[in-house]
Amino acid sequence: DRVIFLYQGGLLTDNGLSEQISAMADVEGAALVLLGDGPTKQQLEHQVAVSELGDRVFFLPAVPFSQLHALTCSADVGLCLIKSTGKSFHWSLPNKLFEYMMAGLPVLGSQAPEIHRILSETGAGEVVDLNDQASLSNRLQCLVADAGLRARYSEASLQASRQFCWENESAKLTDLYAAL
Repeated sequence: DRVIFLYQGGLLTDNGLSEQISAMADVEGAALVLLGDGPTKQQLEHQVAVSELGDRVFFLPAVPFSQLHALTCSADVGLCLIKSTGKSFHWSLPNKLFEYMMAGLPVLGSQAPEIHRILSETGAGEVVDLNDQASLSNRLQCLVADAGLRARYSEASLQASRQFCWENESAKLTDLYAAL
């Protein structure tokens, strides 16, 4: 009965998880599911408890890769809100972005250049400033409220998944190896 926002992956400091949890205080009709494990899990669980968001933010343990796609497909929106705290994070292009697309999920992404580029090129979602808490909460609430918008992003995600898939990318890798 709620829109499910999914973050899947490592529970790390620079994955914008604290900001996502804080934003949920202002979002009605939704749940945030954090699927994974990592060094900040206890800190994030404490944040949820102190903020009294236990009815909106849920933790699921990491699952084997063979089970991940089914869980991803059960969500409504994928969150790829990486903080640009260093060059590695700034230029990152996380697997979760493409896993969300393969599941046909709309994606809410950060302003990291490559995440921004992919979402802009494909129309599979939108970008938000992770440092602007009001904007983040607003975009989450808009995605809850507008099923038509989610459906458009979902269709674009599925289209993008046909472009950004192993069948296409493997040829590029094979060509690169051949050129070496």
